Amino acid sequence: MSRDSRFDKLETERTGSPTQDATRVAEERFADAPEAKPAAPAHTPVMEAAYEASPLSAEATAPQLKRFETDGANHLALDTDELVRLPFRRCAECQRDSSKFDRTCIFCQASLETPQARELNLLILATYDEAKETEQTQLRQQHEANIKQIVEEEFQKHEKAAKE
Repeated sequence: MSRDSRFDKLETERTGSPTQDATRVAEERFADAPEAKPAAPAHTPVMEAAYEASPLSAEATAPQLKRFETDGANHLALDTDELVRLPFRRCAECQRDSSKFDRTCIFCQASLETPQARELNLLILATYDEAKETEQTQLRQQHEANIKQIVEEEFQKHEKAAKE
């Protein structure tokens, strides 16, 4: 057998048209497949009950929905605290900074969640915000002054060029 002739014997010739062979093979392949289940109706009884009990109706508080009502004892509160913006928490007793994730001071072990510590940290946050705001206004004013100076210099250059 030569190198070129070995590929001639890889595939035998087929009888019939390719489409008939394909359908025959498909029929043989899927002959034992179970029949497809009919599609469920669009509105099952459970879905109809869900549609009937709208949030505005009195039936909305069904027994299975009672577990979603909060009784105030077992729920997670969102942290809407402004102190999250501070990178630290300052202790009201020793005036040292701890991590913002600490609940007690790492130096004196005092609680960082007392009203006094909270007020101190809110005061620090307010002064921080004021300082940041004044710094921003100074930078803005300096930027506007620089732009005005550049515009005046360019205007003077154009006037000098126009005179010459």
